[in-house]
Amino acid sequence: MATAYNMSSVQPYNILQPPYAPGQLYSIDFEYTLLGAAVTGDTYTTPTLSMPDNGITIVDTQLIMVPLDTNATPTATISVGDSGSATRFVNAAQAGDAYATQVTRTINQAQGFTAGVVTSGTGYIYTAGTDIRFIVTLGGTVATAASTGVIRLRVSFYCSGN
Repeated sequence: MATAYNMSSVQPYNILQPPYAPGQLYSIDFEYTLLGAAVTGDTYTTPTLSMPDNGITIVDTQLIMVPLDTNATPTATISVGDSGSATRFVNAAQAGDAYATQVTRTINQAQGFTAGVVTSGTGYIYTAGTDIRFIVTLGGTVATAASTGVIRLRVSFYCSGN
């Protein structure tokens, strides 16, 4: 059965947020440590009020995780979005690799990876007053589930004051 999990902000952002300035580039990391087998439909959501609410423009989202499907031919997928679009940044990218110890998925994936990439997420603007919560969703069918490891989401953005 799928479960909704809450990610936590990685320090120092969960203690004291910096004074965000328009035009400056920032990155905030969130993570969740698996405590059991990953299941199709699981979601991992960033905390409320963890992003600046004075208007931001997304530069990149980077998902760094253990392979959530460790089968020789993994069938699970991973998406990154928000409450408005579950696939705004990454859409059904492969969530596993039988031969890797770490999998990375970004908006603008280099290394020849194209499945699941949503380049329109770059430059997405959240207006001032928005409580931005990013959502990582495990989709497809998990063939061989990971049960330990860390899922980390790094969000890079400019403060735009929009």
